[in-house]
Amino acid sequence: MAATAIGLVPHTGWAWLVRVSRAAAGPVVESRARVVACDVLEGELYHLAAERTRGREAFVASRRKLRDMTPHLRKAAVFAQYENIPRLTGRQAGDIILIVLKDGWFWMIPLPDGFTSVGLVAEGSRLKDLGLPPEELLEQAVRACPAAWERMRDARRISQVWSASDYSYECREVAGDGYVLVGDAAAFIDPIFSTGVWLAMSSGEIAADTLHKALGAGNLSPATFADYERKVHRHVATYTRIVSRFYQPGFMDIFLQPSTRFGIKEAVISLLAGMADPPPLVSLRLAWFYTVITLQQRFGFLPAVPLLGVMEKGRA
Repeated sequence: MAATAIGLVPHTGWAWLVRVSRAAAGPVVESRARVVACDVLEGELYHLAAERTRGREAFVASRRKLRDMTPHLRKAAVFAQYENIPRLTGRQAGDIILIVLKDGWFWMIPLPDGFTSVGLVAEGSRLKDLGLPPEELLEQAVRACPAAWERMRDARRISQVWSASDYSYECREVAGDGYVLVGDAAAFIDPIFSTGVWLAMSSGEIAADTLHKALGAGNLSPATFADYERKVHRHVATYTRIVSRFYQPGFMDIFLQPSTRFGIKEAVISLLAGMADPPPLVSLRLAWFYTVITLQQRFGFLPAVPLLGVMEKGRA
């Protein structure tokens, strides 16, 4: 993925800043806006225009015991809102900043009225072992990272520090007798790449089309939603694969030093821009991308990207 596409900026050999342009990323963006999410209970809409966090409360999935946690994504996050964090200018003013670390990553998401959401994501077990309150944990991590501290030295926190953990899951059944799960109610993968927004929007659109046909035919049986269920599970699997790779050794070495050969860079950009059902040629290129990451893990044919660990002893 080229620097011109998403603004990869090396920072003093310590960490990499990924400036994610909403225009380049397409629908895969993070937003504080409300999204449409609904559960269908007894043929009636239970939730409509609910916030994303409502879906993760899993009203239907919890009662029907449908949730399966994703065991290899046991991450945790601490996050808050700040003011007085400088932004880029012009069209880039709304770009999201990702600061990629050896032991996690920061997000910096511009919000309305000059506010910025700042969060740290890392292994849940590591954050727990540190035994620090969320406020102290986030503060120390920011100060330990030159790339983050450079932007936040004059910032002022305007909210409490929230925390979340073990938030990666998928429901075994996303449609059944009297219900349809949409967005976070069906699955949540990880904040990285902001796939949750795209999955919420795409599943909402597919569910709306399916419901329209089902109501028109007077048939709300589970079989009517079988195709919807297959598509949602397929899309979740597609994005879970690249998110899982992101947290593995070798990923950043390839992701930040992309080759233009064989169209791999374009394939990855297409996936992150929302191409959840890639044509065969793009699928082949993505498979090669994952193969190259595996080869990098085993043989290290490219120089490793130097990354800072902010939770190492003596830092956080």
